[in-house]
Amino acid sequence: LEHFFTANPDRASNIKHIDLFGNNSVLLWNVYCSIFGQSKLKEVNWSSLGGVDIKEIAAVMYNNTTVQSLDISSNGYNDDDAEIFSKVLCNNDTLSTLNFSNNNISTKGAIQMSNSLKYNVVLQHLNLSWNNLSINTNNFEADFS
Repeated sequence: LEHFFTANPDRASNIKHIDLFGNNSVLLWNVYCSIFGQSKLKEVNWSSLGGVDIKEIAAVMYNNTTVQSLDISSNGYNDDDAEIFSKVLCNNDTLSTLNFSNNNISTKGAIQMSNSLKYNVVLQHLNLSWNNLSINTNNFEADFS
């Protein structure tokens, strides 16, 4: 795949949706990075990949200008990962849908992500279902002002 896309950049630029669900992502991550700079991807599904550090995804998405929908569910990401990705949400003005469900973030990670939304006016759908969230109003400190 990587060879195909690097040898045929015109083909890569036509792809609007890529779904890598459930694959070993280390190899596929290289494929994605090889086409990302020359593509017009609108939707990316990195669900259940494993092996890709959230820092790598954050680095690609930080200055993203094309991807509008990102699914990084079921990758075992934790509160530290949520904090890293919250910085993306502060800067990114293209992403309108983020699926961060079925990971391993607690209320702390959800609060970090929600606090970043005061800087992001584009995100419309944030899926945090099937994480380790609990409602405890004594510890809830999200600031939406």
